[in-house]
Amino acid sequence: MNRLRELRKSQGLTLKDTVKKMKEQESLIVTADALAKYERGDREPKIETWQKFADFFKVSVPYLQGLTYTTDEVVKIVHEYYFEKDETEQLGTFNYDFVKDIDLYINLTSYDPVPRALYKKEAKDFPLTAKVKKYWLDHFKDILNSQRLSNINKGNKDDVIVSFDSEIEKDIAKFQSPYKATLLGKLYQTKFKNESVLHDDAIQKIEYLDLSAAKEAINKYAKLINELRDEVNNFEEDSFNQEDYDKNLIKDIKNQTYMMNLSSNKHVETEVDELINRIKNGDIDCRDYLITHNANLDFLATYRDYKKDRGEDTANIDECLKERDEILNYLDED
Repeated sequence: MNRLRELRKSQGLTLKDTVKKMKEQESLIVTADALAKYERGDREPKIETWQKFADFFKVSVPYLQGLTYTTDEVVKIVHEYYFEKDETEQLGTFNYDFVKDIDLYINLTSYDPVPRALYKKEAKDFPLTAKVKKYWLDHFKDILNSQRLSNINKGNKDDVIVSFDSEIEKDIAKFQSPYKATLLGKLYQTKFKNESVLHDDAIQKIEYLDLSAAKEAINKYAKLINELRDEVNNFEEDSFNQEDYDKNLIKDIKNQTYMMNLSSNKHVETEVDELINRIKNGDIDCRDYLITHNANLDFLATYRDYKKDRGEDTANIDECLKERDEILNYLDED
């Protein structure tokens, strides 16, 4: 069933109101009777008509046609995946990373308990009650309403999970990034904040809609990118300060690493000192790797991955992480 009626009513519009408003905006001339038949499914609109309705309601065509998941369906998928495995089964799986990201996001953005703590410790079943559903909606409203989630066609539950996790990691990165927006960055945030939306819209229309819709979308996106290119090329004042950036990064490394490692460990200090010296000595490759791969706010684990990728010895840092995990597991059991 399409979502024409649902979207119309969500905006408090009658059939006549909708027809009148669309005519005034010169988006589509349609009768109230025809619109009612479209809503009931008695008549199928042409693709061009679907697109005009989608533009009017500011949604994608697949969403309007009812081909994508509703917010309630996404919440159900995410909830069930979060509780799919117990803690021992999670290790080494994507489910483990997903649960870890959810919990970290909750801890960073609120003082509320993580989802598992909403149930009794000995619980084996985790029903999606009205209270728990509200919890998901309250904490992840922006992610659930993102275009990326609303454009996933039904039948692709894995895409829902991967996309949800990706959006969470983006938000987590905002909390841990040592960057402070440059003047150019602030210009981008002010004038070009819809860049990602136009990008996703262009890709969606290229993949699923007719050629004219794809051309219109890609040209709109290209126009914005050209404007951004001109702004960057003509920008004169560079407010980025590498020294300040590196100081903030080093401060973050110390705070996060020693906060996460619960024992006094000389091996940890050795690894942290080694990492900090690399940054102080201008190791750009190492510094940039930390920023782009540290979505889980764990500099020590990220540095271990960096060393592994480059064939460096990780025996010492592996032992540090193993000891830390054993302590955390012991605390969890208590």
